Amino acid sequence: MTSHTVEVSANPTGSHWNESEDADCRLNYTIVLLFLNATNPDYFRHRTNDIIILFSLAVLGVVLNLCMAWSLMHKATYKQSANGLLALQLSFADLLVALFCLTSDGIWNVTMQWLAGNLVCRFVKYMQMFSQYATTLMLTGMTVERCITVTFPISRCSKEATMKRAKYISIFGWVFAGVCSIPQAVIFHVERAPICVDFFQCVTHGFYTSDEQELAYTMTTLCLMFLVPLLVICVCYVVIFASFSKEAQQAMGDARDGSLNAAHVSTKRTEVPKLGRRLYRRARRMSLWMTFAIALTFVICWTPYYIGMFTHFFSWETSASSETISSMFYFGMTNCVINPIIFGAFQFCSRRRAVPETRLDKPSQQGRKKTSLLTEETVIPNSLVSKHVNGFRNNSSDQSFLYDKIHS
Repeated sequence: MTSHTVEVSANPTGSHWNESEDADCRLNYTIVLLFLNATNPDYFRHRTNDIIILFSLAVLGVVLNLCMAWSLMHKATYKQSANGLLALQLSFADLLVALFCLTSDGIWNVTMQWLAGNLVCRFVKYMQMFSQYATTLMLTGMTVERCITVTFPISRCSKEATMKRAKYISIFGWVFAGVCSIPQAVIFHVERAPICVDFFQCVTHGFYTSDEQELAYTMTTLCLMFLVPLLVICVCYVVIFASFSKEAQQAMGDARDGSLNAAHVSTKRTEVPKLGRRLYRRARRMSLWMTFAIALTFVICWTPYYIGMFTHFFSWETSASSETISSMFYFGMTNCVINPIIFGAFQFCSRRRAVPETRLDKPSQQGRKKTSLLTEETVIPNSLVSKHVNGFRNNSSDQSFLYDKIHS
């Protein structure tokens, strides 16, 4: 067992500790150290690294998500985009993760015990679960909205319909996260350690009457927070990629047949004139890579933690230690830092690519229109949009519909 050197300084009144007080202080501190080493032998070995990692991620998460939220709220084009609205909700959820998961755990590692009282204990644990549910549900909601926009007919993909659906998804996500997090405020409470000194922790000890209850709650959380969203995301992306693949094959077939449609890139809902092919293909490619990056990040960040939890609760021979599971959990929460980086990277790349497009389209600058994509603001000349889209008039909303459909 590792020995620890304890330095005792003078008390605030200026008088020095007498020998009995000094001995009591050393004894109490030693008891706490022995208790922590007994419950978690690797705690002190990784404590400093955990504190540095947690506070570093917390600062990055707060700064990046505030920048992302500010960017989304100050762009009128994003306010009119369904995915822009959902992305804003995602940034708020990730900000809560950075504040209540990363920051609070960092402070807890510094103090080593819970000093804020029972009410704050329940509130913090509730907000930790609430923020994690919210960020997962917003990611899932963005995927569902994109899948509906790509798959269903034009009657369900108008700007008004998509914005209304995005608002419903946002409200459902926040409310569902709030309801599912209520058990955390009931289960967690402040408990005094079973030692002869006052040492308190915010724990679940004493709440469960059997191991089966704890396992049932953990498995329910696993399903609601990871397995079900993962299944929904995978199904939606399969449908999205299948839809784009079918449209690409249809366009290639029309080109080989030499039909009138060869001058257009056909979709289920509209046609893009030949001059707009490059812009359409670039927008679709950016959208696909964005979708893939978001899904891949979610899976990579959280899969190790839930696999470790699964093996730990079933006590397999290869089950991960508590310290390993904690590290996996911290790695999972880096998702709140990576999400704004992904959005910022795609926004930066799309803006750089938009410059050549605007230069090529200078003759039609008078009729061009700015249209909001999920992560880009592309200038689209009116001449690139056909006069009729499946029987609809060529008004401003019809002109931007295709590109909003891809990225909204």
